[in-house]
Amino acid sequence: MVWGAVAGMAAAQLIGAVWYSRMFLGGPWMRATFPGKSWQQIADMQRDSFHVEFVICILSQVALVMAIHYVIG
Repeated sequence: MVWGAVAGMAAAQLIGAVWYSRMFLGGPWMRATFPGKSWQQIADMQRDSFHVEFVICILSQVALVMAIHYVIG
């Protein structure tokens, strides 16, 4: 059962990587999401906001663990 979950997660990551790559649909998706921005400008925005996104990600994961712990007991 655990190996099935690991294989499913790996497959989802691989499909997402191909789907949003520049060679497939990454270009149209980036133009629709960030109109008028270049790839370099988007990379700069990501680098500037990484620390805030990281803290929010950690806090949301802690909240999720606490909620699951509360429900399960």
